[in-house]
Amino acid sequence: MTARRTRARAAHAEPRRRRGGTIAIAVAGAVAGLAMLSGAAYVVVPLVATNLTSRTPTVDTPVATANLAASFLLPARWTAQHPFLRDDELVVRSPDGRLVLTITAVARPVDAAFAAAAAGTAGLGSAVTEILGSGLRSSHATTADGHTVIAAVGGDGDSATVTASVDTDDAAAYRPAIARVLASIRVAR
Repeated sequence: MTARRTRARAAHAEPRRRRGGTIAIAVAGAVAGLAMLSGAAYVVVPLVATNLTSRTPTVDTPVATANLAASFLLPARWTAQHPFLRDDELVVRSPDGRLVLTITAVARPVDAAFAAAAAGTAGLGSAVTEILGSGLRSSHATTADGHTVIAAVGGDGDSATVTASVDTDDAAAYRPAIARVLASIRVAR
């Protein structure tokens, strides 16, 4: 009878051990699932938030950075996006997507803003400074290959920096569009 009791106890003990292992596997699976969901949210939420703030007007439209420190005239059919968690910046794309401008509001005079924006840009030519129709100053320079223009527009107060990247060998065709955006920039102070 002792052997029978021992076998009966062993039979009842097995499911308990199995239940504990099953619960541990379920908890580990739930934790892994939450980790994967968090990782996906980390990637997807900024993309969705950025796309929710994009604008593509059918007529020329004034657009401002989220902090209202800089604004410009967005040409018709161009797209402007506020990058996720960046209230001082706008990313602007031409209708064909070959010209991308990043416009950033900075709390620096135009000369200092241009120097900071141009720092580290390889092959940048000498800067040209001019007074725009708005009365603001613009300093700008182009890389030797012509694919990148670095600019700053402003005065003695705040400024806006612009990095224009052209993804084509016919970069000169985009110069009038870049000049038009630069001429339309306004800064808060």
